[in-house]
Amino acid sequence: MSSSAEHATLPSGHTSSHCTSATDAARLTDILRSTVLPTTEDTYLFRRVSSEAPADLAGYDAEIERLQSLLGCLQSERELLSTYTERCRSALSPIRRLLTELLTEIFDWCAPSCAESIENEDTADMELERLAKTHLLQFSAVCYRWHEIAMGSPKLWSTIVTDADLWNDTDIRTEHLLRRLELSLERGANSPLVMELGLPHEDDELQSSILKLVTPHATRWKDIYLWIDPSSVELLAHMRGNLPRLESLSLSASTVDPYPPGPAVFDLAPRLTRLTLTGWPLRLPEIPWGQLLDVKFMNNEARDITCGLDILSLLQKGAEYRMDIDCVCHALTYLRT
Repeated sequence: MSSSAEHATLPSGHTSSHCTSATDAARLTDILRSTVLPTTEDTYLFRRVSSEAPADLAGYDAEIERLQSLLGCLQSERELLSTYTERCRSALSPIRRLLTELLTEIFDWCAPSCAESIENEDTADMELERLAKTHLLQFSAVCYRWHEIAMGSPKLWSTIVTDADLWNDTDIRTEHLLRRLELSLERGANSPLVMELGLPHEDDELQSSILKLVTPHATRWKDIYLWIDPSSVELLAHMRGNLPRLESLSLSASTVDPYPPGPAVFDLAPRLTRLTLTGWPLRLPEIPWGQLLDVKFMNNEARDITCGLDILSLLQKGAEYRMDIDCVCHALTYLRT
């Protein structure tokens, strides 16, 4: 049997001392599958291959390593070109031409519905989302400009909705939740504050901690909804005379228990024209009734109708007044003339 070993040229230009043919490979397979011993010619070939192959294999390995390195460089260069191309397209994107004011409005419109008001169906996950303003954090991760707009626009951080009764249903520590609330207040700067705040029913310490964060911003209060124990209104006493922007106030009682007389809080609010009282037990809070233009009184007990009628006598001419007793069966609307 004649040897078919030949010289082969590697891609790098080096020369391999042999190249195994299909015939040689088939012959070797037959020998290994049988008890036939190699011939003298076979033995010579196998010994020469065994002796010379390591050098050839080393050459192949070196060439493969060189090609892999070249491939890595090509892939890196391609990635750089692809990224640069995408950035060029981004630089020409129409959205980059939008005014900052318009983008701010778009970001505001994209707020989830749970960030607009408290609902009975709200969950702890929804509370965490609106407290952290997750939609703004997502916008801020898009690009540098969006980050600057999302983080640096006080208007976007000046609508605060939180129901602290849900905080105990989360795995996050209370101090971290308070910090999220504090961040929103800080980022809102001096922008008018729209706030819907559900204070905890049976956690006086948490209620006090929340009020300590929000009351220093009293000068920003514009449209405020407080779900609060009437007896806790005294915690707001230091804000009296410090509500220059307050235009709309909603007070919803978290309990129907009678409460002792407390200090006035909202009677010195020069811009207050809209008031809603929900479930407020018996005694009315001190309010500048004579300047109100739109008043709603909603209670569940028929005995509160006297209190509701007392309000009517306090309003100025032309004020619109809605009294809803039992919230379902009776709804009376008055226009004081």
